[in-house]
Amino acid sequence: AGLAALRDEYIVLLNEQPKRELSDKQVTALSETVDCLAAIGDADAIAALAQYAATPQQWVTAIRVRAVQALAGLKDVLDSLVGLVAIHSGEGSEDVRAAAVAPLLKHPEAATGLVEVHGTAGAQADAAIDGLLVGFGAPGAEALVAKLSAVPQETWIAGLLCEFGASAIPKIGAGLGDSTASVRADVLGALLCLRPKAAAAVDALLATPERIPMLIEARTQTQSAELAGDLEEILLAIGEPAVGPLIAVLGETNWTRGLLTRFGVVAGP
Repeated sequence: AGLAALRDEYIVLLNEQPKRELSDKQVTALSETVDCLAAIGDADAIAALAQYAATPQQWVTAIRVRAVQALAGLKDVLDSLVGLVAIHSGEGSEDVRAAAVAPLLKHPEAATGLVEVHGTAGAQADAAIDGLLVGFGAPGAEALVAKLSAVPQETWIAGLLCEFGASAIPKIGAGLGDSTASVRADVLGALLCLRPKAAAAVDALLATPERIPMLIEARTQTQSAELAGDLEEILLAIGEPAVGPLIAVLGETNWTRGLLTRFGVVAGP
């Protein structure tokens, strides 16, 4: 209670550091001010610590990092830590960002907030955000697919989805049912990108009759021999249900005839 009564004075002290090299006494005072605000830990104290950590200042990088570490031990600070990952480059920003990334690794529930701040603070911040999202696994993929569905123009998402592991494939596959064609195409591209890592998991999503029109369209449009091969393998895995749709586009493509001959006896009738 005594500390809380002095909260506003601590906040003033935190924001009155001189713009020059600090003496040992001043460093100690600022460090103890950070600790006192962390001990108070209410919304105003959290906001003050986050603002201090986010403000580029000479001579106080170590104390700004201390403020981030203090925040990490408090409740209801995920938004503040997300904001500190997304700070712009400047004096001490990389140290501050690294200090914010470390505790966030244990909080996949921050994925949605991280996706929202992606692209707001430059390449270094985006790289840190990308690393966190991939590290989260399935929750990170789910947040990315949700963002892509809401904003199909976010073309960076499909490429990042390629960096995920097999555990994220079901969450990525959920985007195949999106109402926007470009989103479905981006999700399909990401799944095909992940196929070398987990072919069985990807094929379980794609080798079904309802995916045939999407697969045929993607095979017709791709210029990649590797992707073409994957798409044809998936169509072959579907089997007889794919034959009719392939025959239907036989006169419109230059690849369908060769694939049809590979179906064997199921294609004869």
